[in-house]
Order: sequence, then structure tokens, then C-alpha cells
Amino acid sequence: MLQHQDHLALRLALIANKRATVVRLRDERRIDDTVLRRLQATLDSEEVRLSGGAAVE
Repeated sequence: MLQHQDHLALRLALIANKRATVVRLRDERRIDDTVLRRLQATLDSEEVRLSGGAAVE
């Protein structure tokens, strides 16, 4: 069970890193707001899926 929790924590940390990266890319004007929102929605879905549907902050 602990190995599963470690894997889950790693996946959630990866999503957080991806979020920071897409915001940075938008801030650098390498992607626009539409692309940012689309990527954030994808990351939101993955985060909810990994969290078992629980609210995520």
C-alpha cells in the first residue's frame, strides 16, 4: 500500500510541475491563454482521477 501512495504522490507532484511549466510558457508568450486553459483542464482531470474524485487544492 505504501508503494502505491508513493507512486500517487509522485504523479501528483509531476502534475504540479507541469502546471508550473505551462504557466511559465504562457508568461513567456510561447503559448496563449487558450492553450494554457486547455492544458490546465487536462491536468485538472488527471489530478481528479488520481485523487479518486476527492476535492484537490
